Amino acid sequence: ELQQECTRILVESHGRQKEMEGRYQILEQTSREQQDRIDGLIVENEALRLAASKFADADSKLLAQLQSAESRCMMLEAMQIVQEINDSITSPRERKDVVKATLDSVKKAKELIKANVAVQCDVGVEASQKEMDEMQQLVKK
Repeated sequence: ELQQECTRILVESHGRQKEMEGRYQILEQTSREQQDRIDGLIVENEALRLAASKFADADSKLLAQLQSAESRCMMLEAMQIVQEINDSITSPRERKDVVKATLDSVKKAKELIKANVAVQCDVGVEASQKEMDEMQQLVKK
């Protein structure tokens, strides 16, 4: 009877050992899968970071080009206005005063445009950052 009890305990013990080995293998496999997923997320995160950096660079270049184009436009308009003033006002002193006032107005308008462009770009960057954050949240899921 004692021997049967020992045999039963030995069989149970062996069964538990096999069960534990199976669980260990499952945990090991799950751990490898999670590590692979983590590695994939790291790669995706780096790709997102690189994309965000390139976007920021492109955004800065676009802003500079936009400001340059607006500046050239305003200069052409100012030159045209000055030419029209020269053509319509004959008195040199009066022409000088009108040209100075016009150029002052153009400078003020240019400053307002620059401020407006900066605000628009900030809003664009915020929207892009929000999109990047949403993409990162999707990647995390």
